[in-house]
Parts: sequence; C-alpha cells; structure tokens
Amino acid sequence: MKHYDDKSEFDETFKRYESIDFPDKNKVYGKMMRTLEGEEKTQKFFQFVKPAISTVIAAVIFLFGGYYLFTNFILEENTSEEFRNGEGQGQGSSNPYYQELEQEIYDVFGKAVHVPVHESLQLGTAWIPHNQTIVGDVTSREPSGVILAYGLEEHLESNTDEFHLLFGEPQKLLTSTYLKDEHSIVVVSVLERMGAYAKEMEIADHTVSYHYDQRVPTMIDVMLLHVRLDDLVYLFDYSLVDGHTEEDAIAFVESFIKQVEGRK
Repeated sequence: MKHYDDKSEFDETFKRYESIDFPDKNKVYGKMMRTLEGEEKTQKFFQFVKPAISTVIAAVIFLFGGYYLFTNFILEENTSEEFRNGEGQGQGSSNPYYQELEQEIYDVFGKAVHVPVHESLQLGTAWIPHNQTIVGDVTSREPSGVILAYGLEEHLESNTDEFHLLFGEPQKLLTSTYLKDEHSIVVVSVLERMGAYAKEMEIADHTVSYHYDQRVPTMIDVMLLHVRLDDLVYLFDYSLVDGHTEEDAIAFVESFIKQVEGRK
C-alpha cells in the first residue's frame, strides 16, 4: 500500500498558491489551510469512530442473535425437557398417543393436564374451549379449560365438521374424531377453579365431592364427581345409563387418582 507524506503534499499545494499573483492571496491561502486542517481532523475523527460503530453493530447482532437462539432453541429444548421429566405435562399414560395429547394440551392451555385412561371406553373428543373478549376493536381469545369425552369406538365420528358448526372455529379440537353428546358416556372437564358440591366421599385418600343431575340437552341421568389434583379441578360427568352405574363412576375416578399419584 502506498503511504503519502502529508506534510510534503500540503507544502506542494501551498507553493502552487504562492505562485498566483492576486491581492487576496493571503486570504485564499488561509482558507485553504483551514480546509485541509478540517479534512485532516475529519479523517482522524472517522478513524476513531469507525471501530466504535463496528463494535456497536457487532454487539447488536450478538444480542439479537443470542436472543433468537435462546427463545427458539434453548428455551424450546428446556420446555421439551421439562415435559419429558413430568414438569410440563400430566405424563399420563405409557400410551404415546395420550402423552402426545397431553403435550398438545400443555402447549395450548399452558397447564399440565392428566388425561384419564378408561379401561373400556375410547377417548373420542379432546378440545380446548376459548373465551372470547372484545374490547373496542381488539378481540382476544383465552383458553378456559379442557374437555375430554369418552364413548364406544363405533360411535366415534371421523367427520369433525359438525363439531366446528356447533362450537365455532376458535375452539381447539385436538382429536381427529368427535363424539356427539348422546354418545358421550363420560365427559371430563378440566378447569382452573370451580366450587365443590355439598356431598363428599373419600376416594383413594382424596376428598371427592359429588352430585346427581341430568346432562343437558340429552337429559341423561349423570353422577358428577369433583376432585382437585395439582391445582386443577377435574369434573367427571358420568352417564348412569345402558348398564353404567355409580360404582363404575367411582371406580373410574379412583383409577384416575391412582394413575396420577403413580406418576409422582
């Protein structure tokens, strides 16, 4: 690279101006001197500023790059690790389908939900209802719980269009099947809070409140059982028809509690 002698270059410039004969030669000489000095100061300023700018840009890239890496890879991996360790899921059944379902519920609902496993009934519907709030021009939707419906395999509907017609698109259906109300033998609702019933019984060392009612709109006689586990309320709506009894309802809740306790 060629190096210039700044002093020689300045001197040659001044000598050329000294050879010019006009009255304001000194003024021109002084103006030129100030211009060249200004250029020299500007060069020195940018020699100092350029490395600083490069450092700032590198820091910004590092900061945002690190944030992206943390949120998209490290945090996601930690969340998955928590789920595998049981911190972010009900971790329910050894059945991979149920484990995957619990992960989906956790991703949408943000709570670790245990999905009950019934010995003779199929899980036909799993969905997350959303509450819709409209404030001015802003519409927000928040998950309000989880609903799980169990029935006979022959009653599972593979066409879920009716579900979306009844409940609307904002509701999150997690299963590829759908059980109509009249075919839902057990409906389990998972809620963050709900008042208990007046009557109580002990099931597997847990206090379970219960109540008898009729399911709307089918008007089927049901036994409702309310139990709180891991800061969530599990409400079992068990149909007392077609040979299903109170003992069956109690046995299902008992097996569920043991299922949950066995994972801890």
